[in-house]
Amino acid sequence: MATYKSILPILALTLISMAVSASLFYSLRITSRIRVEYPPNIKIGVYTSSDCTVIVTEIDWGTLTPGGVATRPIYIRNEGNIPVKLTLSAEAWNPTEAKQYFALNWNYDGSQIAAGKGVGVELQLTIFANCTGITSFTFDIVITAWGA
Repeated sequence: MATYKSILPILALTLISMAVSASLFYSLRITSRIRVEYPPNIKIGVYTSSDCTVIVTEIDWGTLTPGGVATRPIYIRNEGNIPVKLTLSAEAWNPTEAKQYFALNWNYDGSQIAAGKGVGVELQLTIFANCTGITSFTFDIVITAWGA
């Protein structure tokens, strides 16, 4: 009987460790296309470099686990002749149910961007801890500009 009493706590700890390890190995592969939208009198460019020379059309978020957060810097330049402001949204989720497990944000403060000027922003993707059953997904990041 003494051996069963000493084995039970060890067995319980082993099972808990296995459950925690399994949740740590569940990960998601994520990529996003970047789409810009603006009216005919406005133009913006989205870049990976602060000198606005390397255009970015896709972001590879890498592999994240539920509860994880990834950040990626981008640079947005007003390439038109009038000041602009920007908004951010996410669309075209594949698979569509992935939408319920994410939050996409950025640190753009809503300020006006003068003609010919750029702003550096950081995109942040958060995967909610309750995300299950999805191992990869894609979505479009939509940056919309309008005259300020």
